[in-house]
Amino acid sequence: MSGIPEGSKTCSSPKCQAEKQFLRESVERYRQLVDNTNSILLRMDPLGNVTFLNTYAQRFFGFSEAEILGKNVVGTIVPPEETGGRNLRSVMLDLARNPERYEDHINENLRKDGQRVWVHWTNRPMFDSRGEITEMLCVGNDISLLREAEKEIERLNASLEQRVAERTKTLQADNLRLQASEAQQRQQAALLDRAGEAILMTDLERRVVYWNRSAEELYGWSAAEAVGQPLETLIYPAGTLGMQQAWDGVVRDGEWMQEIPQKSKSKRMLLVSSRWRLVRNEAGRPQSILMVNTDLTEQKQLEAKFLQAQRLESLGTLASGIAHDLNNILAPIVMAIDFLHEKLADDESKEMLASLENSAQRGTQIVQQIIMFARGMQGDRMPLSPGHLIEEMAKFAQATFPANIRVQTNVPENLWMIAGDAAQMHQVLLNLCINARDAMPEGGQLTLSAENLYLDENFIQMNPEAQPGAHVIITISDTGRGISHDVLDKVFDPFFTTKEVGKGTGLGLSTALGIVKSHNGFIHVYSEPQVGTQFRVYLPATEADPLQQMQSNQMTTAPRGRNQLILVVDAEASVRHIMQVTLENNGYRVITAADGTEGVEMYAQRSSEVDLVLTDMTMPDLLGSVTIRALQRINPLVLIVASSGIPSHKEEAAALGPNVKAFLQKPFAPEKLLATLGEVLEKYPAARVK
Repeated sequence: MSGIPEGSKTCSSPKCQAEKQFLRESVERYRQLVDNTNSILLRMDPLGNVTFLNTYAQRFFGFSEAEILGKNVVGTIVPPEETGGRNLRSVMLDLARNPERYEDHINENLRKDGQRVWVHWTNRPMFDSRGEITEMLCVGNDISLLREAEKEIERLNASLEQRVAERTKTLQADNLRLQASEAQQRQQAALLDRAGEAILMTDLERRVVYWNRSAEELYGWSAAEAVGQPLETLIYPAGTLGMQQAWDGVVRDGEWMQEIPQKSKSKRMLLVSSRWRLVRNEAGRPQSILMVNTDLTEQKQLEAKFLQAQRLESLGTLASGIAHDLNNILAPIVMAIDFLHEKLADDESKEMLASLENSAQRGTQIVQQIIMFARGMQGDRMPLSPGHLIEEMAKFAQATFPANIRVQTNVPENLWMIAGDAAQMHQVLLNLCINARDAMPEGGQLTLSAENLYLDENFIQMNPEAQPGAHVIITISDTGRGISHDVLDKVFDPFFTTKEVGKGTGLGLSTALGIVKSHNGFIHVYSEPQVGTQFRVYLPATEADPLQQMQSNQMTTAPRGRNQLILVVDAEASVRHIMQVTLENNGYRVITAADGTEGVEMYAQRSSEVDLVLTDMTMPDLLGSVTIRALQRINPLVLIVASSGIPSHKEEAAALGPNVKAFLQKPFAPEKLLATLGEVLEKYPAARVK
């Protein structure tokens, strides 16, 4: 490429000279292009001798044109090991046969100073007419930096793989330790769940972080419901100082222990022995509060009953002596009155004697009640007809009670017999009827009714004082002023009365209860202020045949559910539990709610599934009537069965509309529950919300 070779002949014509000039200029442009490119351009003969090396290649390898032309590439720019021990001629022949093997490849090359560099080569062999290689054109690009980067990447990858392997090994070890720790924590949690005490933990913001199974059972809140919630809203009554006092004490002293009042989810009041401990972290800073609560409610109730029994025993001994003395005092007064009736004939004296006689008779009645209370209620036991006793008492009430009190009876013909003392049973009915009369000074309705009922194990679980078997229930109900909830538990206490001074001794109900207990029975009282009161007297029946017949009828006629979903809404946890067990054992599915608000929310969520709602009419947060109206707004076709211990609630429920298909008078037997639900679901197909 140093010039245009001169031919043996010269051409001097203008045309020929112009062609020569154009050729020289083309060669020069080609030379400039080749020399100024940033790629290595190399040509060599079949033996590997360099025939051309562009300017960039000379600078790159460090050889001048004079130093490299005619030199073999092996040993100059190609390390001998790159040929694999073969001479370049054999390499050329291999290239002719397999051009793709060498056409595009990477080689390690040498510079004049001995430095090794990496070059990416693209080779093109040139052949003559016989197919022999005459020349090799090679184009190369320096990739040394790229190779260094690749090596660095490989080194980094190797280092990263090593670190990953080490980290994986560390994580595996940590995971094994964590699994062991989790297993230990699960064991500890299982032990805490089996603990009889309610164990809970809060953070320093008073939010629950742990809640064991005993806490679920005691308070009624599940762990899922409790965790994350403020402790005050879960178990402390509004306005109580117990929570703040406990918190101040444990923060100040590290420990705190005391008996404090708490509440359950169903608003039932509890008395617990609460022990608090401040838990610190590794740095010694306060982290959480651990609480262990022991339920003392039943224990305190038993202690109160024991103390009451002791007081009653002492009172009975005292009353027996007082009654004896009072009889001795009243006897001459009564006799003197009869004598004075004959001696004093004027009107003023007769009026005074009548007043004296009334007082003496009242004193005599009180003495008789004291004697009955003090000596116990044992008497002659003989078969009695409760219906006959009720009819006699109804006649007495109609004849002696004010005219504005209506007396009604409801006694079935097949009522069972009881065994008892007629005089004592008459005393029970009289005391209860007088109590009802005094509760209706403006008038009202007094209802005396009776029914047969078999008490099974489910009923016994709800009423520990009861015994299984056939019973007759005598119900005395009124529509009077009712009894406030705060004194309802005291109505059977001796000498406790809500009547005005001089209008009651406080012995009527306690005497009635004592008589019923002596007959192996018990009394339930239901009352609602300004609505009325109901006393239900449970007495064991004496006839076996009716019982056997009733049990047989129950087994054959009690309908079973067909997997319908029943929503039970009742404030009493024991009632919800027994109804759920009874219904689930008889083919139903059951969900429960502890109050009206929860019941409405649950129905709103599952209205497309619920077939029937069984709701109590008396609940602390939301009255049954309000609950029913809310359910009707969600689904105008909802099926509802109402229940209550107050008879007047039956009319109230019926007035709420056609959704209320039946009413269950509490307490009711399981067969009554099953029969009612079966009848309603059969007669009225469930209309769920779509």
